[in-house]
Amino acid sequence: MSHINSDDYYKVLNISRDANENDIKRSYRKLAMKYHPDKNKGDKKAEEKFKKIGEAYGVLSDKEQKDRYDNYGKEGLQGGPQINPNDIFQSFFGGSRQHSTSMNMGIPDIFSNMMGGSTFQFQSSSSNNNPFSNQNPFNNQPTFGNNSPFNRPSATYVISYGEEVILRDIKSKPDLNGKRGYIEEYDNRKQRYLINVENEKLLLKQDNILCITNITHCQTKYIGKIINYNNNKYTLLLKAKTKSVKVKHVDIQEFIINDVAVVKLVNIRSQSYLNGEYVKIEEYNEKTERYLVRRINGQSLKVKPRNIWI
Repeated sequence: MSHINSDDYYKVLNISRDANENDIKRSYRKLAMKYHPDKNKGDKKAEEKFKKIGEAYGVLSDKEQKDRYDNYGKEGLQGGPQINPNDIFQSFFGGSRQHSTSMNMGIPDIFSNMMGGSTFQFQSSSSNNNPFSNQNPFNNQPTFGNNSPFNRPSATYVISYGEEVILRDIKSKPDLNGKRGYIEEYDNRKQRYLINVENEKLLLKQDNILCITNITHCQTKYIGKIINYNNNKYTLLLKAKTKSVKVKHVDIQEFIINDVAVVKLVNIRSQSYLNGEYVKIEEYNEKTERYLVRRINGQSLKVKPRNIWI
């Protein structure tokens, strides 16, 4: 887990010292979306964590500053440029500053061009002087009009915003398969996710995205991640004793999902109406070799690994 209060920037972002640029970006994206002040209104601890995350990313994403930090620690950064965590966030998500919050931080319009190229500007509200009360991408109900599909409650489990995903099984644009992006929103009417892929916005079905999920490989007991999918087989990146190992063509029954992940029920014969429904994994019982999953209506089920698809 991330040790955000640590003085070690690598621990703040929950990455190893040999982490590459993509590892650093992935961790920053997830943590920044989680602790942004406008997603945690009034939470001073979240605000401080957001500052710390931005500070860590600002250093580790800059080659010169990272080299100084690796060689001399924080003392090597003295006299360097001051890092504004909001500027870091703005540049990362490609937004433009419209207003400032109480901690002198604007919020980017990360939903620009999501609805056919229209840009939704943040408007200040004179009634309560809160510049983010109308259009805030960190609220669960961003305001793009009262009838916006992004405002409606979801009838299914939805993957968390900011989560990094890999595109798969896109038949109309096969060149997109294998590319990485992150979730910005979910359209309940169209039942599509808004995915940012290299600053291009795509509306995709859940079947067309694969979350980079934490797993344990059953045979070796190595922990790792799902990093790709093709023809009903998965590619895993496992952390072996001395190095990382990529394992291809793995069946879903050959690993255990460790995350609280959203998965689809498949191949259930006794209650076939459940097939195709998205549920949330709560835990895995090694004795019974069953996942405990929860439906959107609150009902819990015990299912075999072969009855889920991620």
